[in-house]
Formats: sequence, C-alpha cells, structure tokens
Amino acid sequence: MGKRLKRWLVPSVAALLAVVPAGCEAVNGLDMNKVLVERTVDSNAANPNASISMSIGLDLQWNDALLNVEGEDEADVAMQKKWLDWFSKTTFKLNELRTDEEGRILANGVFSFGKGNISFQLHADESHLLFEVEGAKRPLVIDLDEPLKGSMAGESPLLALQRSKEGESLIRTVASYFVGNLPNPPKIDAKSASVEIHGTKTDVTQVHAELNGKQLGELIPAYLDALVKDESGLRKMVGEVTDWFAALPPEMKESLELDDLELPSKDEFEETVQEMADSFKEAKKELDSERADNEDEWNAFFNEKTTLSADLYVDSDLKVRKLAADLHYSMPTVEEEEMALPLTGFTIRLEQENWTDPNASPISNVVLPPRVLNVDDLMEMTSLRGLRLFENDSVIYDLLKNDFSVDDASFEVYPKSEEWASNWGLPSYREDKNGKILISLRGTLNEFEDNVVYRGGHLVFYDEGTYQEVALTVGSNKIKVNGVDKTWSQPVVTIDGTAYAYADDLLGLLGAKYSLDDETSRLLIERDL
Repeated sequence: MGKRLKRWLVPSVAALLAVVPAGCEAVNGLDMNKVLVERTVDSNAANPNASISMSIGLDLQWNDALLNVEGEDEADVAMQKKWLDWFSKTTFKLNELRTDEEGRILANGVFSFGKGNISFQLHADESHLLFEVEGAKRPLVIDLDEPLKGSMAGESPLLALQRSKEGESLIRTVASYFVGNLPNPPKIDAKSASVEIHGTKTDVTQVHAELNGKQLGELIPAYLDALVKDESGLRKMVGEVTDWFAALPPEMKESLELDDLELPSKDEFEETVQEMADSFKEAKKELDSERADNEDEWNAFFNEKTTLSADLYVDSDLKVRKLAADLHYSMPTVEEEEMALPLTGFTIRLEQENWTDPNASPISNVVLPPRVLNVDDLMEMTSLRGLRLFENDSVIYDLLKNDFSVDDASFEVYPKSEEWASNWGLPSYREDKNGKILISLRGTLNEFEDNVVYRGGHLVFYDEGTYQEVALTVGSNKIKVNGVDKTWSQPVVTIDGTAYAYADDLLGLLGAKYSLDDETSRLLIERDL
C-alpha cells in the first residue's frame, strides 16, 4: 500500500472510531450492530438542528483510616478534608451542544462541586474560540492558527473527513467490522419504553446491559480472539476502505496528499491485510502472556466488585436518543505504602440525550466583544491580576482568594553566604554593621511578581497587591509613592552591583512581615492580603 495511504489508514480508523461503544448481537429482534454503527456515524456528523446534552459525574470513595494520619498538622488535615469534601462529588454538565457543517460550535453548561456551581459558555468558528465563565469580567478568546473544522482548504483533513458524506461512508465500513466482532455482555435485554427526552415523551426500545469487572476482563481477550479469527471480515473491510480512497473526489484526495499513484497494488493490499491481522495476533499473544504472568494483578484489577451498567434508548430509526451508564470501580487491595491515593473506589455516571429542533437558529460566527483576553494576556498575567478578573462574589474568586490564597505571598530569602541562591536569581539578604537587615531589591520584588525597571535615573516598580507605583533612587532614602514624596529610615544602597533596601522599609511599604529562622539563617517573608 502506498506510504501516504497507509499513513492515513490507521489514524483515520482510530479517530473515526473514537466513540464506538461496546457492541453485540441482536437482542430481542433489535440489531445492536446497526444501532452502534449509526451511533458512531452520528457522533462524527454535523447537523445544525441536532443538539446534545450530557452530564458526567464523578464520586470518589475514600479510605478514611488512611486519611487520618497521626502527627500531621491539624490545619493541614482540616484543609485536606475540606478539599476532599469539595471534590469527592463533581459533575460536568453540558446543557446543550450544537455543531454545524462549517465547524461552528455552540455550547453551554455548568461545572458543579462541593463549593458551588460554575456556569460557562463556548462559541467557536473557524477563526476564534470564545469562552465565557460565570463571574469573569472578561471572556477568553483563542485565535485558532488554522480553521477549527470549516472548509477543506487549510483545515485538518481528518476533521473535514469526519464531517463529509464520504467520511460517513468510511465510518460505517470500519465500524461495521470492529463493532460486528464485539461479544455480547453476559446480561443484556431489550424492551419497549416511553421516556422523556428534552421534555418530550418518546417511544423507544430500552436496551439494558450490565457486567462486573471479572466479566469485562473475559470480554477483552474474547474480542481480540474474534478479530484474529475474522480474517475474511478484515480483508473485506480493508478492500472497501481501499475502494473508498480510490473513489474520493479529487479535491479531497489533494487535501489528504494522495493521488492515484498512491493506491495499493494487489501485493500491497495483501501486505496491509497481513500486517493488521498480525497486529491483532500479536496483541492477543501479549495479552495472554501478561495475564498468565500477572494473574493475581489481573484478577485484582478486573474484580467482581467492579460493576458497569448501561441503558440505551433507541428510536424506530435505530438512533440512540438517550443513554445512561454507571461505572463503579472497586480499588484492588494493595499495601499502604504502594497506594498512590487513599481511595477504596470511584463511580462515574454518564447521561446523554440527543434531539433535533427543525426551528433551531443557525449558529453564527463568533463576534468578539470589547476587552477580551487572549492567551498571551493570560501568560503574562500576575496571580493578583488574574484574581481580579473575577467578581468578588463569584465562586472562582472565593476559591482563588480564600482557598488557593493566590494574592498572598510566602517565600524565603537566603543569606548572601549561600552563593548558589544568588546565582539562581533568588532573593538574598545581608546585615549592616548594626545588625539591620538589607534585602536584595529586585530578587525580593520578583517574589511579589513586581517588575523593576530603570527609568529616568530611578528604580521604579508597581506593586499590584497594594496598588502602589514606587520610585527609588540608589544612595537616597527619598522615595515617591504614587507621586507623593516619602522618606525611608535608610537609603537604598548598591553592594557588588546589586541594589539593596532595608527590610523594615521595603516590607513595611508592601504590607509584608518577616522573621529570621535561627537554625537555617534564612528570612521568611509573608504577606496576607
């Protein structure tokens, strides 16, 4: 097979099948293979009148005995428990997600955790992605270096492939092979039902399936074994994919950097089939070997306490209109020192609804509001400025200020004798003949995220924490604060080419405190805003 065509085959299969769920044989007359193939097609297609809502919930179950470690600082333990309470139960919900043929995206949703709810909106076209978060004073815009999905010219060819009718045909071909070989879950049944989908009662077929971890561990090798044995199906699939590439319109071949000379000869076709068949055999061989060599670990990972259940609601057109899945994973028992997290298990819940609104408004291009933030703005932003992007009564502001304490500062200043610190640009200090402490000006201010510049014979910096612009003069104790003359107790001095200020003067101006550790001879500087 031609190198370029072969290069596209594997990533195309991987990307186009990214959302293929478990498949199975017909259940009570319902052809599940067709259902899941069509679901795969729909997941990659763009329909401006189609909407999706989705909710993903995560519950963490902690080992309380391991969380209560004797000897830990009480404040640290209290903070740890508070964080665990907040994030032990989280939900990410998309209230509505829409896309269209031009690659535009419109979505809104909410992230919920123990501290509160944070709503968001997302709007994207081929040039910009606009992201708005509840409580933020300015939206974030990302300039896309290349179109997100749009037309064939300039965009990712694979994304365009997914959105095209040709792409739908390829998805059906590939999905039919891989889904068709999936084994049935041990327990699966189907029945008629009437459920509410986006507020409308809808007649559907409800398919319910469930299995435990041990059964899942048996399905994986069974699936690989089915792929290994179905060489005729593989040959048919590869042949249809090859014919599909040959029938592509010229402009799509060009975007994929293919031409007719790239199409495989008979020998290359056989080589591709054999390579894929060998890869399945090798995967099965490696899996069997790993399982045999690590049987205890395999059984611990795929344990019977782990459960997976799913409900699919299928309409008369074999479209999955709604799904609900619940995975509970029970952590295997390990030695305490080997445990990365003190978890006993976790639960993931997924819910999704799909509906069509023929009267839905077209998705417009992104219109940038005034004073948007871009990525460069964020990269250059100090912690304090980032905090002040949010309204004081917002969940994010409360989280950043009161829990992350991003507006506070705490750092060490090293004695000048520790030369390595100075070599790394870290702040240093020294004492004068009277035992008063001087701290390096630039190094200390860097820790407060304040930038010092030389302007008009003065050292000038702006401290965002106290809203002060300060101008200093080396050799003088006269300073200006927001244009007002003030006097320090001691002058700014230069020692070995480094400007120093007396700690009492500089830190007093910045609202910070310091203490000297007698054991390490280091200064601890702290500021709590």
